[in-house]
Amino acid sequence: MTTTQHLDCLAVVHGFFDALDMHAHDRALALFAADGVWERQGNTLAGRAAIGAALEQRSPQRRTFHAVCNPVVSQESPNQATVRFYLMAYETQLDQDCSQPLTPIGIRRCEDRLTHDGHTWRIVHKASQAHLPPAGR
Repeated sequence: MTTTQHLDCLAVVHGFFDALDMHAHDRALALFAADGVWERQGNTLAGRAAIGAALEQRSPQRRTFHAVCNPVVSQESPNQATVRFYLMAYETQLDQDCSQPLTPIGIRRCEDRLTHDGHTWRIVHKASQAHLPPAGR
């Protein structure tokens, strides 16, 4: 795997969470392959239509911050790569009076499988599992 390919794969992972945190759902969705799968909150979302519908259900009052930590990229074949990483997630709810501080909601162990479609890297399968719960939960 070249340095450029390595950085491009990391850009997909980081770009997804940046789009998620900014409520840029179209940008997040574009990072998935057409037949991409997202294992999310106990559900399997298969294809862009299902993933897009789930993204649109996110409350505009919910604000999140996702920190990608310790990513490891491995190339499985010339057009396939896997990125394994830890994800620290925080959230808050906005209301008309004031915003609450960000609250940690957990640390997850994640794996994104990517494919190169001839033009760019896209997510084929996104999955995670709880690694550490936040304190007090």
